[in-house]
Amino acid sequence: MSIQTGEIPAQGLLGRYNLVEHAYTDCFKTQIDRSISFEKYAHAFFTSPVFKLERILIALTTGKKTTDQNVNELISGQSDDFAVWQVEDRTDNQILMKVGDGQIRTWLMSEQNDDHTNMYFGSAILPLNEKGDKGFLFHALLGFHKLYARILFWLAKRGV
Repeated sequence: MSIQTGEIPAQGLLGRYNLVEHAYTDCFKTQIDRSISFEKYAHAFFTSPVFKLERILIALTTGKKTTDQNVNELISGQSDDFAVWQVEDRTDNQILMKVGDGQIRTWLMSEQNDDHTNMYFGSAILPLNEKGDKGFLFHALLGFHKLYARILFWLAKRGV
């Protein structure tokens, strides 16, 4: 199955932002024809070549360097901080992270079945104010975000 866009599953932690007026949410879904643990999926996502590049860029711009060990600590629940992200919520099969007190949320989820795994990746961008403004960068970078999200997700799928 290819990467598809769709609705956030009812149990998806990112779904809470569908209830926030003027918030932007997206959800990408794919299926793997075998059982894959959430840990393996999240590790493949956060250690993919493109995400490693993002981690380097974040380190250069913010000074917050991350390693694959930091990825392991995040996934295992030993840490709730990862580069610019902090864990907002987590369960056994998903993690919802935020960037400081800002607008950005990032979410990963997997659902294991006997013969396949559904993998999800999504984002939320919260409005800056009650008028629903999300800022110039949101509008300027939305097309790039959608392409970049598909590339990240495709690499994670390939990595499992």
